[in-house]
Amino acid sequence: IYSFFAVGAYACIQLILSFFGINDPFANQKLSFMVRPNAFAYEPSFYALFMVPMVFYFNNLYLIYKARGVGFRVLLLNIFYLASTSTGTVFAYIIYLMMSISKIQRLLPYIVLVLLLIILSYPFFSDIYDTFFFKFFRWDFYNHWSFRERWGQIVNSYFVFKDNPIFGVGLGGVGMYIFERYSQGQDYYLRASETLLTFKSFDPMNVTTEILASQGVFGVVCYLIFLLFLFGKVKYAIKRAQLNEEKAMLKSLLVATVLMLVVLQFNQGVFRTYIWVQMAVLYSASMHVLSGRRLSLW
Repeated sequence: IYSFFAVGAYACIQLILSFFGINDPFANQKLSFMVRPNAFAYEPSFYALFMVPMVFYFNNLYLIYKARGVGFRVLLLNIFYLASTSTGTVFAYIIYLMMSISKIQRLLPYIVLVLLLIILSYPFFSDIYDTFFFKFFRWDFYNHWSFRERWGQIVNSYFVFKDNPIFGVGLGGVGMYIFERYSQGQDYYLRASETLLTFKSFDPMNVTTEILASQGVFGVVCYLIFLLFLFGKVKYAIKRAQLNEEKAMLKSLLVATVLMLVVLQFNQGVFRTYIWVQMAVLYSASMHVLSGRRLSLW
């Protein structure tokens, strides 16, 4: 929790300083008078995804179990998350609303408040909204270069899977495989960035298609068995939990994990460490409860 606050505070400092013309050299994406904060991450989108599990763990926990002293920290975490100015934040909130449809009445005041803030602030910050938060919507998705690159590599990963359906091309080999086929002029692989700035243009950009392409049907079956085991263990732990607080914490960790896996389908691969850290936290919390020990809120 303290590390998240430290990272979030640094991101906000990056943003605020840029208003006064002081640009942190690590923040390399700018819009006229401001930068996109990336904290200690490679880029703002990675920072936003790093924050997803923690933010929505506390959002959900606050929604179903209003623990004392949590409200202000939840507000701070959401401010830190929004400071990333990533379109991924918009998708994350929309997906969370869809997942929490049964709790819509409790969410309604927050939804109305957020919509009012957007409506009232849009005339003053339209450039920021259009360039960062709503960029894909404004450019009709495929017409925006960032979405087009991501979608292109998702399609390419499907072609890799189609060529190697059983065992794939090996974990970590998808980007190089796409690059080799692209270099050889195989037309059905979509063209990446012409400048070839870095090899990142050939990243699979999607967890599901990367697993399909790198490890084939065999790998998909293995991952599904792993997920069934993990979620089965969590479900059993929730059932066995003695305290409502513990049930709420385990449910919120599960929601945060599922949400993160869905959001990661937009632009991330299997090598993002926060995927596996979050699953480890979820598993260890479940085992902690099943062993009869108390689970701490933090």
